[in-house]
Amino acid sequence: MPRTRSGKVALGSIGLVQAGELSYEPAQALFESIVPGTRNVRYDRDWRMGQFERSGRNGRWLTGRIGFQLSGTQTEVWDDNAKDFRRAALREGFTSPYAIDLQTLRLAFQLRPGFIKPTTFTSNFKALLEKASGAYRWRVEHEVDSIPWEEWQKEVDRITEIRVRVERPNPGYHGRRQIKSLIEGSKAKIVTLVYKADPDGVESINVNAVLLAQALDHAEEYGSFEAKGEISEEGFVQKTQWREDVEGSPKQKEMAIDPETGEVRPDDLRDALTEEHPE
Repeated sequence: MPRTRSGKVALGSIGLVQAGELSYEPAQALFESIVPGTRNVRYDRDWRMGQFERSGRNGRWLTGRIGFQLSGTQTEVWDDNAKDFRRAALREGFTSPYAIDLQTLRLAFQLRPGFIKPTTFTSNFKALLEKASGAYRWRVEHEVDSIPWEEWQKEVDRITEIRVRVERPNPGYHGRRQIKSLIEGSKAKIVTLVYKADPDGVESINVNAVLLAQALDHAEEYGSFEAKGEISEEGFVQKTQWREDVEGSPKQKEMAIDPETGEVRPDDLRDALTEEHPE
């Protein structure tokens, strides 16, 4: 039996950033701000707002996609008419389908590992909304389960990855000798440490190892860190994440994707929201 492919879906919320009382419904302002074809170029990525559909009772649901194209790279392709190769520019892009509950202004959107992270989607969706409307200012955020770092460690059965960003401090290292040696010895301003557990093993990363423990402690003042882990329940492994910048675990779900498009289906995106807020 073929294995079902899956993708990650993040949850978020949308809100208007306006002073004073509103003379209009935020949902209507949002509907007016989602304009297919809207374009915004950021960091050499050409972002576009795609088509959308409304569905459900009283048009509660809005589903669509945003995506980007990268600048074309030159390559050689075969021209059957000329019976020869010719130069051509290939463009690579990625899309992120989304679903919005117009009653609550909560949303679910698909992540694309390495290309569209939670903040990548939220910042570009916000930019496209404001580019189209002009009159409205929006807040688009991904949702987070607030939980202290120490409590998250107790919840997971295995920590599989930790990324720590440590920066040169001002004024001092407060006795963290290994971090001082790491930064000062390399003459670096910023150092990123990546710890990954054996994917085929069962051992968890030891957060009490001297260098890692000092790095985590230092990053709370000068830097940042994030961790990935696994929770085993009744034979199933649930993946989870913790980020220092939001002091919690971003709300994400594993969902099946369409094998032809690589996208999570609109109905499944809706289901990700109705699990917490049923109709």
